[in-house]
Amino acid sequence: MINSVAFAERLKKIMAHYNLNASAFSNEIDFNRSTISHLISGRNKPSLEFIMKVLNRFPEVSINWLLYDEGVFPKVKNDKSALKEPIHKRKKVSFIEETKPSNEIFGNKAKSTALSSNFSNNKKDIKKIVVFYTDFTFETYEN
Repeated sequence: MINSVAFAERLKKIMAHYNLNASAFSNEIDFNRSTISHLISGRNKPSLEFIMKVLNRFPEVSINWLLYDEGVFPKVKNDKSALKEPIHKRKKVSFIEETKPSNEIFGNKAKSTALSSNFSNNKKDIKKIVVFYTDFTFETYEN
């Protein structure tokens, strides 16, 4: 669970790192100023949309550091030139679900059968496989 007060401190650290006040920060990530004020005060917890906008705009911020204070900030060499690029020109993170037939997943029936036999000892069938990528997209494979 995210500690709102600790999260607020990390948010303040990001703002201080880039010498941004709350208003300028809200402009940078294209987010409502009042929401940011509530986050900074520790009153509210961040939404997924907010987290994704911060991560998109500030690539030096690690999701684990931002949410759980694990790792370091900044995660890459300090390069404030990233701030010069408008948010609308940056690569957007999207959550897209793709479903492919199981024979496309495993390439052919033989591979699918081999995989199934590995799990036959458990007497359970695989219903769904979800693959999560580092860009926060994912694919779902169903039998």
